[in-house]
Amino acid sequence: MTDKIKNDCVMIGNFNYSSIQWDDLLALDKKGMDFVAKMTEKNLTQVVAFATHKWGNMLNFCPTNKPEQIININSVEKLGNSDHNMIFIDIDLTHTLNVSKQQVYNWNKGDTDA
Repeated sequence: MTDKIKNDCVMIGNFNYSSIQWDDLLALDKKGMDFVAKMTEKNLTQVVAFATHKWGNMLNFCPTNKPEQIININSVEKLGNSDHNMIFIDIDLTHTLNVSKQQVYNWNKGDTDA
């Protein structure tokens, strides 16, 4: 999954890595350690900072390499009978378009008979 990350990235999902201690970036099992290593390698920051499971675990993550684009993140109620809370995230997706000022001629409209 992290091999496909090229530029701006915001991932959101239920990762179920209950062994990861996010304050210290430590994990208690190999699966969690591998995930933390990949996040570190790809310069991803986990922006969810609250429990998302009824037993107090943080299982729903939002790793990103653009944490400054996360405007707001909140826990909302469960969906149906799930034991996970949903998360609501406001993301700034504005993009600045770089417009070239280079003059480009349209040769198809030229008077080539003159």
